[in-house]
Amino acid sequence: MTCGKIDLERNDFKQHVATACPAACLAADIMCPWTGTRGQLDNHLANCSYQNLRPILVPLITERQQLKKQVSQRIAELNQSKEETMQLKNEIEQNKIRTENSRRHFKEREMQNKTQIDQYLNKYRKFEEQLKREQNQNDQRHNEIDHLKDQKKELLAQMDKCKKEFQVLTEQLKRERTQNDANQSQIRSLKEKLKQQTAAAEDYRNDTMQLNDQLKKQRAKTSEYVTEVKMINEQMKDQHRTETQQLREKEMHYKADIAEYQKEIKQLKQQMEHEQIRLNEIHEENQDESNHMKRTVQVQNEQPMGEMDSDSGRISSVWSRLSDRNTLFKPNQKTRRHTRKRLAHRHCQYK
Repeated sequence: MTCGKIDLERNDFKQHVATACPAACLAADIMCPWTGTRGQLDNHLANCSYQNLRPILVPLITERQQLKKQVSQRIAELNQSKEETMQLKNEIEQNKIRTENSRRHFKEREMQNKTQIDQYLNKYRKFEEQLKREQNQNDQRHNEIDHLKDQKKELLAQMDKCKKEFQVLTEQLKRERTQNDANQSQIRSLKEKLKQQTAAAEDYRNDTMQLNDQLKKQRAKTSEYVTEVKMINEQMKDQHRTETQQLREKEMHYKADIAEYQKEIKQLKQQMEHEQIRLNEIHEENQDESNHMKRTVQVQNEQPMGEMDSDSGRISSVWSRLSDRNTLFKPNQKTRRHTRKRLAHRHCQYK
């Protein structure tokens, strides 16, 4: 039992359930406020406007819940898209920083290589100048040797005197030749090193050109990526605006429909209250008529047959009048069906 009462006897159980035990309306899940006993439940269900509007209110309530879920999902998707755009912006900033660092590193490396190449070129120029001086010295010495050969005949007489000097000169010439050979070998090695350095510098220039090309391509890709992200953000904003506008329009339509439903429900309640008052009045009149009929029947039992026929005609006329009153105050089924059709038609329009 809903009242929670215990220790009831079996004889009183049915009477307690019918008269005292409270019961809720079957339309309580769609906000019907009625409460009463189980004996009054059937009468209430026959006239319950919430129960009659169940086919319309239940889809509206479910659709409202679905709209709330969709709005929450859209909000979550928008938050996720905002986070993704922030991540993309951070990645773009990091890529910019990396490109700037790599560019700075390449410039520093290029400057270092340029300074090294300039140093090697200066050394090469110095070695060339030194080589020219040594070649000039060698030419001069060769000229001296030729001059000495010419004077050999003249010096034969003085050979004994100049023998020691000649030996010294020949030894000095050998030393200079060996030194010249060493200088020439050193010059050849320096030329080979210079060739290697020029080849390395050319390779470095090619590498820098390739890296510059890659950097240009990366910049183009990043610019395309930024434009694409901007387009996606604009599309998401437009879609969010249209969806929010549609949801607001639907909400306004639903509010207008609910206000109209509430007005019609209020009118139906007022009509039912008027009908209940009139039914109570008719019930009192019927009670008076039934009491009057009982008295007339008792009088007829005491009267002769002729008077009884006239009274029976009067009683039948009273019963016909009472039946006409009862038919007048039955619920208007046509108006209810018309109201249901109209509400269903509006619901289909705004669905």
